[in-house]
Amino acid sequence: MILLDTDIMVDLLRKLPQAVGWFKALGDEEVILPGYVMMELIQGCETKAELRIIKKHLHQTTVAWPSPEDCDLALDLFADLRFSHGIGLLFEISTSNLPVML
Repeated sequence: MILLDTDIMVDLLRKLPQAVGWFKALGDEEVILPGYVMMELIQGCETKAELRIIKKHLHQTTVAWPSPEDCDLALDLFADLRFSHGIGLLFEISTSNLPVML
């Protein structure tokens, strides 16, 4: 199972060659979008037409919402690995003013 983040989805929707090649290499791997990613993609739409395009391309995609237990685990892992692995969070991804080519 592969959970895709917003950055990857935007790159795929724009048909960037590296993203498309990576996605094709997944083969039959199950791809899931976190519900928050879907919400970010919708937030990035500037018109209802863009929203229709997003919905059309993602209508068969499985959407998953994390459980409270998943969120607790993520918080614990983030706290444990923050400094040892230098990980951080992106709080907002702005895709405005960038064309989506479908």
